[in-house]
Amino acid sequence: MYALQPNSSQRNRHHSPRQTTHHSCEAVALTPEQFCDKFLSLRYPGEKLDYKSGRRARCIRFLRAVLEQYTTQQIQESRVKQWGSGLSFEKMPSPFPEFLSLLAAQYPDALHALGRRF
Repeated sequence: MYALQPNSSQRNRHHSPRQTTHHSCEAVALTPEQFCDKFLSLRYPGEKLDYKSGRRARCIRFLRAVLEQYTTQQIQESRVKQWGSGLSFEKMPSPFPEFLSLLAAQYPDALHALGRRF
C-alpha cells in the first residue's frame, strides 16, 4: 500500500497509513480541499471562489507532489485530475483522505514549506 517516507533513515515500506505505532488514536479523514486549504495558501482574498484563479490546478500539483514525496509511488497529475471536478475530488481512492490526515499531523512544517512552492 502507501507508506510514509519522511527520510531515508526512517523508511518502512510495510507500514500502512492506518497503522500508527506511536499514536494512540486512528487518523481522521482529511479531504483534499481541507488539506489544500491548510497547506496551500491563497494568493489573494477570494481566490477559492474565483473558478478562473487556478486554485484547482495548484491543488492538483501540490497533492501530486505531496503524495509522490511521502509514498513509494509515482503519481501523475492526470491521475489526480481523475479524482473529480472542482476541489472536492469526490472520486479520490479511499486510503488517501486518511493518509492526508496522517501527513498533516506528522509533517505540518514540511507541508507548509512544500505548499509555498506552488
